[in-house]
Amino acid sequence: MRTLEDIVARNGGMEWLPRRSPLLVNIDPNNHFTIEYAGISPSKRPAVCVSFFQPERGEEAHRRIWFEVTDLGWLGYYLVSKKEPMVLAIYEEDEEGRIQKTNRTARSRLVEITQNMDEELEVLLSPDQLILT
Repeated sequence: MRTLEDIVARNGGMEWLPRRSPLLVNIDPNNHFTIEYAGISPSKRPAVCVSFFQPERGEEAHRRIWFEVTDLGWLGYYLVSKKEPMVLAIYEEDEEGRIQKTNRTARSRLVEITQNMDEELEVLLSPDQLILT
């Protein structure tokens, strides 16, 4: 998710995101998204939630994706989509929040979705995109 990582880096980086959250990014008059610190992921890494909105559908997010911030980049681990109804969860946890297993099919699907999303955002957003906090 290089495009999202670049937006956060240009706006203070991960160390500032918890204090400035959420960052609001306007794609066009009919679409925007937010990037916000979401605490700690199930695997104990910093987490970021990206929520996509379309005003004509109401202000409720039509897609939310949670990412773990790792040395390898941002890796999606949870997705909720109302646009095409689906929920993808990478981790299956027990009652105490410990990871019991990883869903590899969901991981592959989320990698595909986030790669496509990153390519779309790279085309839609200019390098000097206005970010509102």
